Amino acid sequence: MTLLVLQKITRRFGTVKVLDGVDFAVEAGEIHALVGENGAGKSTLMRILCGALSPDSGEVNWRGEPVHLTSPRVAQGLGIAMIHQELALVAELSVAENICLGEPVAWWSPVDFRRIDATAREVLERLGQAIDPALPVRTLSLPQQQMVETARALRRRTRLLILDEPTAALTAQQTEQLFAVLRRIRTEGTAVIYISHRLEEVFALCDRVSVLRDGRRVCTTPVNEITLSEIIHRMVGKQLDLAPTGTGSGTRTPILTVRQLAAGPLRNISFELCPGEIVGLMGLAGSGRSRLARALFGAQPIEAGEITLAGNKIAPTSPRAAIKLGIGLLGEDRKRHSLIPERAVRENIALGSLGRRARWGIVHRRDEKRVCARGIEQTRLKCRSQDVAIRALSGGNQQKALIARWLLAECRVLIFDEPTRGVDIQAKAEIYRLIRALAEQGTAILVISSELPELMQLSERMLILHGGRLAEQHRPFDARKILSRAMGLANL
Repeated sequence: MTLLVLQKITRRFGTVKVLDGVDFAVEAGEIHALVGENGAGKSTLMRILCGALSPDSGEVNWRGEPVHLTSPRVAQGLGIAMIHQELALVAELSVAENICLGEPVAWWSPVDFRRIDATAREVLERLGQAIDPALPVRTLSLPQQQMVETARALRRRTRLLILDEPTAALTAQQTEQLFAVLRRIRTEGTAVIYISHRLEEVFALCDRVSVLRDGRRVCTTPVNEITLSEIIHRMVGKQLDLAPTGTGSGTRTPILTVRQLAAGPLRNISFELCPGEIVGLMGLAGSGRSRLARALFGAQPIEAGEITLAGNKIAPTSPRAAIKLGIGLLGEDRKRHSLIPERAVRENIALGSLGRRARWGIVHRRDEKRVCARGIEQTRLKCRSQDVAIRALSGGNQQKALIARWLLAECRVLIFDEPTRGVDIQAKAEIYRLIRALAEQGTAILVISSELPELMQLSERMLILHGGRLAEQHRPFDARKILSRAMGLANL
């Protein structure tokens, strides 16, 4: 049975046509992948489907009847739910309160917290998650918050569930748990629209795939009738070179040396980075990989150990001190830790080098614009103007803006924590190009990623973190051995 049909959907923002006559249909009880580059129109199409945005023209049919999705409440009433890429949780409320947020409550009736707690426990158990419903959301890890968001969407009687990059912050085990839930609700007749840049997940989970490019649907096909390279070609309109190029052009004298570092669960962490070298750091969620990045950047207290930069002992006690020393960090959660969403693109780019650009505490706008223009050009960042709010950019272009920030800061050591999370295949290739270009200029680079193929592609050496301790592996990499060590299945 056809659940949803979108016909000739068009939407403009100003003079830009974001959707150009899109046709799209979803069957009940199918998992339908929707893929495309950042800016292809996926998010706009889904916002229309969720009632958050009205199309300029076109029709929406739901279960054979025309409908007008004039608000999110109307869409929810039909049984349409969406989990957005950027989490929308209330940090100070409990897990249970977030899961049940939006439930109608009679004005004369007090909130039944026992029922809320029971509802939350039931849906979390359905997801296979042992999360205490009483915990404040702010105390949870990013993967746990993602699972709470998923639980909230599945709490209602949902006929169509839309997931936008649902596994971006999940471990492999949590991803499999989510897939099991999605397969189960598919058998119950619920349809799923699955948006992801991890194309291997499309083949592992989905029944059909539709590709959007430049606001148009270019194909819809069963996943068993198309190859990965064909999907990529239809997404970008050309072949992309994602092959590893290797590094190792830098000198062998370390620029950064870490000895016996301890911070939180991290113990006896020792490694070196050389100029022009790209070193990968592999670790499962909760292994302490991001904590290590923050410790080097002065955002996490160091309890013991020694850090040497260019032969000099350093103790970065704050991000400001680390930047002054020439250490930069592009964090895993750009929305929470790196971006100021309401500020202009140029202001966000300039943040990493304000100390060198300001005179007597005053930033000269002309100089700021000139320098940012150079960063935009070097990263091939797409934006209408330097003055547009950075929240208006796609995820890939936001990430490029952050790379431009550190490129202009002329760091000696640069740490990338999940640099391609939530970006499309072409933006990923561009980010790889920028990382390699920085290494060729002599920057020592540490790349942290939960995607092993990404690390194997970029890195000359790989550090493997488990249980707060490091192991090291050189090329040629052994993927099985790396994963087993990261999971604690081999001696470190």
